[in-house]
Amino acid sequence: MKLLELSRSGDKYRWRLRVEPLPLNAVVEKNISDVDGVGAAIKRVLSPCQDNVELAAVAVAGSAVINQTIEMDGGG
Repeated sequence: MKLLELSRSGDKYRWRLRVEPLPLNAVVEKNISDVDGVGAAIKRVLSPCQDNVELAAVAVAGSAVINQTIEMDGGG
C-alpha cells in the first residue's frame, strides 16, 4: 500500500511517499480477502503523517477497488 503525503509551506510544496506492506494473502486474485488486515495497514500508513495534514487519499487496487478521501482530525 502506498500513500503520497503532500504539504505546502508558503509557496513551496513537499511530498513524501510512504509504503506499508499488506498482510500475506490480504488481496487474492485482485479481491480483498482480509478486510481487517487491509484496514490495519491503512491505519499504519496514516499514523506517522504530520499533524498539519488535513486530507489523505488512499487507494487499494483490485477488481473491488476502494478509493477513499479521509479527513484527518489533526492528531494524525
